[in-house]
Amino acid sequence: DRGPGADRQRRGQRLDDGNRTQIVWKDDRIRLPNVPGSKAAGAHIFTRGITGAIRGLSVPGLHGEAERPDLVFPDDVQTRASAASITQTTSREQCISGDVLELAGPDKKIAMDMPCTVIYPNDLAQRFLDRNQHPECRGETFKAVYAFPTRMDLWEKYAEIRRQSFQGGGDG
Repeated sequence: DRGPGADRQRRGQRLDDGNRTQIVWKDDRIRLPNVPGSKAAGAHIFTRGITGAIRGLSVPGLHGEAERPDLVFPDDVQTRASAASITQTTSREQCISGDVLELAGPDKKIAMDMPCTVIYPNDLAQRFLDRNQHPECRGETFKAVYAFPTRMDLWEKYAEIRRQSFQGGGDG
């Protein structure tokens, strides 16, 4: 229950002075509130799938001007199946290079942060990490485990306690 008046139409968030913040919160996008003095005022966050419609993405800004992305965050852009397929890998690489990285518009810069895991040699992640193939990217790789514990017996004991908790209906 959301309380009295929950069914009536929402009128929007307002500042103390009565002006609307123009905040938007939908399944596929968020527009941060227009709060005077905030560097993030009116910023948009969109979600799109790698195979979704993303070319030419723009939105009307707070003052009616067209705004285009200046930061993209492609996350989980490959599956085990797509990483194993040269065709899918090439298609996704072309989408990121030709569509995603061009979203800012002609002659505009865009930043990209793409967390990824190399699954197979020459998969999408490895291609973008390779400075010869993508000199515009500054990829870094990190180990998943830097050193295994010296007391594996304690990890095994912890794992057993956690397993028993789950089996007993606990939260681990």
